[in-house]
Amino acid sequence: MFTTLTASMLMSIASQAQTPDRVLTPVEELQVELGMEITHDAEAAGGPEIIRIEGDKSVMPELVNGYQWKLGDMLIDTALPEGYPRPTPPEVIEIKYYPSVRRAEFSGTGMRGASNRGFMPLFRHISRNDIAMTSPVEMDLPGWSATDDEAGETWTMSFLYRTRDLRETGTEGDVVIRDTEPLTVLSIGTQGVYTTGRFDPYLERLEAWIAASDEWERAGDTRWFGYNGPMTFPTLRWGEVQIPIRKIQDAAGSTKDSEGG
Repeated sequence: MFTTLTASMLMSIASQAQTPDRVLTPVEELQVELGMEITHDAEAAGGPEIIRIEGDKSVMPELVNGYQWKLGDMLIDTALPEGYPRPTPPEVIEIKYYPSVRRAEFSGTGMRGASNRGFMPLFRHISRNDIAMTSPVEMDLPGWSATDDEAGETWTMSFLYRTRDLRETGTEGDVVIRDTEPLTVLSIGTQGVYTTGRFDPYLERLEAWIAASDEWERAGDTRWFGYNGPMTFPTLRWGEVQIPIRKIQDAAGSTKDSEGG
């Protein structure tokens, strides 16, 4: 697990990294804890919102044309929402911080045909409101676990607004427009067809990492990202499986890494 710095060391590093009008994100705080240099350059390797846990550190997506992401033959040709971290490469595990984002949601039950049932109402919503498509399409899967075949029958699919000013929050028929809460996740990149069964081995790897950690715990429902549309060849589709996480607190309410040494 991670090396724990003393409280005095942590405060010293943080005071040098922090500015009066900006506080550290949760992932930047972890970088401080690990004694890593914090960079605010969005195009730097990894960026300030990502820490690689497993995988070759030299494998890094390339930002092209100012908004597209490329890795080998895979290409995300649609812009991500403002402030979103870059995609995670396939087979790589990373801790990532996501800011609040405005998104349009459609919820349903039963996984059979879920992609089509969720996609069309959301597509009609953005078309009616002249809102550009972004990437990824997100799926929240309450109760989904790699070890429970009965889990994951309810779902919420979301299209993300690139910026908050595109439309007010509220409802439009069965579509709910709301702002998400910021969150930190454990994420693994995937390549290939988008099916929940295929993602189970990736989810199992994330669950095993969390179970072995004495510093992090699950903090929410499993999420799945699909970065490519149906026109992308199935074997080149880029995705992610994610579990929201948080630092484990002791009985006194403080996180383990905040204890002095």
